[in-house]
Amino acid sequence: MKQLIIGMALLMLTTTIQAQKKTTGKEKPPTQKEMDKMLEAAMKQEGLSKEEQAEMKKMMGNVMPAMMESNTKTANYSEFTQNASLVPARNTGKIAIALSKKMPQSEIKTFADLLYSRMMAKGDAAEMAIAKKVITQTPKAVDINAAAILAMVQGHSETALALAIKAVQLEPTNTNYQNNMAALLTQYGYPEQAIPVLRKLNLEFSNNSTVLNNLAHAWLSLGEKDSAAVYANAAMRINPLHTEAAQVAGLIKEIKGNDPSDDYRQAMANALNPFTQQMLKNKGGSAKLQWDDIRNNLTIYEYFPFKWLKLPQLSNTVKGYENDRAIQKAYTRVKDKIEEQISLMTEQTEKEMDALVDKGDAAFVAEMANATMKGQSWMSKPAANVLEVLQAYQTQNQLSFADTIKKLEKWKDELRKEKDIKIRNIYKKIDDRNQTSCQQYKAQLDALENDYLLQVNTRTYKTMFRHISNYQSWLNAWVTWNWYVTGNVKNLVMMQDLQATQHLVALYDQMAQLLEALPEHCGVATKETQYNLPVPAIPNFTCPAVVSIPSGAEWQQLTAGAKDFNKNVYGIVKSAAPVPNVSVAYGIGNQIAQPGRAPFLKTANGSILPGGINSDDDELAPIPNLLPKGDELAAIPDVMRELVAKDLMQAMLSADCKNIKSDKENFKELIERLEKHGRLLRIPKIMESLSGYLRKVRQAEIDAIARKTYEVIIKDEVRQKGLQPTISNGLQPPGTFTLKQFF
Repeated sequence: MKQLIIGMALLMLTTTIQAQKKTTGKEKPPTQKEMDKMLEAAMKQEGLSKEEQAEMKKMMGNVMPAMMESNTKTANYSEFTQNASLVPARNTGKIAIALSKKMPQSEIKTFADLLYSRMMAKGDAAEMAIAKKVITQTPKAVDINAAAILAMVQGHSETALALAIKAVQLEPTNTNYQNNMAALLTQYGYPEQAIPVLRKLNLEFSNNSTVLNNLAHAWLSLGEKDSAAVYANAAMRINPLHTEAAQVAGLIKEIKGNDPSDDYRQAMANALNPFTQQMLKNKGGSAKLQWDDIRNNLTIYEYFPFKWLKLPQLSNTVKGYENDRAIQKAYTRVKDKIEEQISLMTEQTEKEMDALVDKGDAAFVAEMANATMKGQSWMSKPAANVLEVLQAYQTQNQLSFADTIKKLEKWKDELRKEKDIKIRNIYKKIDDRNQTSCQQYKAQLDALENDYLLQVNTRTYKTMFRHISNYQSWLNAWVTWNWYVTGNVKNLVMMQDLQATQHLVALYDQMAQLLEALPEHCGVATKETQYNLPVPAIPNFTCPAVVSIPSGAEWQQLTAGAKDFNKNVYGIVKSAAPVPNVSVAYGIGNQIAQPGRAPFLKTANGSILPGGINSDDDELAPIPNLLPKGDELAAIPDVMRELVAKDLMQAMLSADCKNIKSDKENFKELIERLEKHGRLLRIPKIMESLSGYLRKVRQAEIDAIARKTYEVIIKDEVRQKGLQPTISNGLQPPGTFTLKQFF
């Protein structure tokens, strides 16, 4: 009964993350009827019996209203049931203004001066006071630009816009600052002011998906669908990983009567988020995403490194029998020791859970609900989406693996029978009367066994290697994201992770036992040997993965339970106002970063998803595909900046509860290591990919560009300015922001 209660309670708790809807107008909690409907849908999805459903409703009596009331304390995001409502009516007056203006570089500062003076004159006094405080405290443009992003995420729209404009005013030649100013102008209701700046940037960076996407959104904000489609589709061709461009491309298709499903699913795969999910739902579909669809863009902390426990490998010869058997026994010993450790680690948690269950169902659910409300964060909704994909994949994967093992065993059995027939036939030739002995045929007999071992163990190794590698990769994702739904409620998340660890070690032992070891023929004596296999350390699952985000003079941390970035040097406190649905990509120098190709944060209806952080050498293979035809060499520096940005963000990803050093200190040490060793490690691998593409033409020139660029990236750009945020506009219902008419 205890397991049933826990399962149903957790179902209810996570359901509040996925099913909660915001009302338009004044915020208020859902009605009892709406809450009952949410709960019934969740119980139906889990296949609970009528008796279980009745018990669940009884337990939930006073809990659901409190949980829903808790969820209404966040910003209001207008609900929409028709995707076409995301496109406002065509505004011919503002379109004319946008087309009438040209914005050469020589006029950028004058333009920023005018915008800033008007904001200071007409802006909300409290918001402008925050902006002035930031500017006084950190007067450099680089810090002011980053502070604009912080203010945006904290729900201070006027402050964010004023700071973005100020950054351009201080450093008018910085094209990234120009992009961010234009992006916020569009997002907060002034696309006609943004378009001239974006058209200028498009002339300079015709192959930049962020600029193209922002033009698409600016035109769409004016109701100009055809222009929006042109720019969105161009952005998708250059960067298929661009979530916001995929949203617009799909939306225009839908409005024109075409099927947008592929674009919406692509947007969802690039960054799982509740807004795209709603668009799919409105269209009558669902994402139906697979693990392989999301794994490349998903932020994953490596709790289990590739060599956490080395894979068993036998000799595949009868002469190696003694050592092979020792290896098999060693893996069983490791499995037993890990199981013993896990049993000790979970014993106390189980006692605490038993004590809580003994208090009664109502008390149990009430306490679980209270802990869950505390654990909810602005990563909860994306985390629920991630776990939904991971759970579906693992269920199917286990069934597929069982079938694979069944086929493997059948194949081995048939191969074994063939081998045994040949061996029996040889033994028939051994007869003292004919003066024939086993030793005369030993070489043939052992050769048959060796051939069998090589075939069987090669196929078994490949099968198990693939399954264990996939499971270990999946497990890293699972452990990273199960914390973010509602936190480690009563240590249940930790217990799940420990059970999954136990299963992982069991797979290693299963592999060792499936690999076969056979002795020599003709009665060769064997002896017991020992094989030393170190017991791997169980990861510390009490420490959730922390995503460190560069934010002006300091860093911010995305952690389990985090609902804001209130711990900042400026004292910018999160407001109850909405946050724009955008992607913030992180680049280097003046680069206009492109989400997906560069690491990013995706905001959607108050949630945040970090993505594009993980990178490995396998990502280097497609580099030539990222380079625009005819302009390959010119694009190399930006490609390198994207890869180095990923390296830096991934290196800052941690699961350290002790927090011995600050993010700022860690980043400084990381830069120092890269200055000393990074070029030796990264450049050759980048060069290997690039030179393979252009080897016959300009390899020496490529090498020179790559090496010089790396020195500039690390010594000048990263050390001086760190990682720089770039805004890519996203969709949101018209009227989400109603700023004053500043311009």
